[in-house]
Amino acid sequence: MFETTSDFVWQKIQPRPRDAHKGTFGSVLAVAGSASYRGAAALAVEGALRTGAGIVTLASVEPVLAAVAARLPECCLCPCEAGAGGGVSPQNIDRIRRQKASVLLAGPGLGYTAQSAARAAETRALV
Repeated sequence: MFETTSDFVWQKIQPRPRDAHKGTFGSVLAVAGSASYRGAAALAVEGALRTGAGIVTLASVEPVLAAVAARLPECCLCPCEAGAGGGVSPQNIDRIRRQKASVLLAGPGLGYTAQSAARAAETRALV
């Protein structure tokens, strides 16, 4: 068994170049949250920011975007129309596709409706 120690972690972390900018460190598109599960989107976005992503964009419904923007102003926002259950409607797939990202984070807090299953199927098409 391998134990991850702080020494091991610090050996793996490289200093960031002086001429680096946020575009140097990749981008994350998070499709997350619903009216009932706002915190899931906030935690997912915060995790992406803390792990060093240069740009993090959240595609979600307005109540989620407002909560995340208040907590994490560095997060970019992609407003989406709400569907059944207060989550992201599958009709937003073209808007979401237009977002440029090197990583797709999909699912936290989308809810448990028939539409969330449709969103998951549509989101797989983005990958």
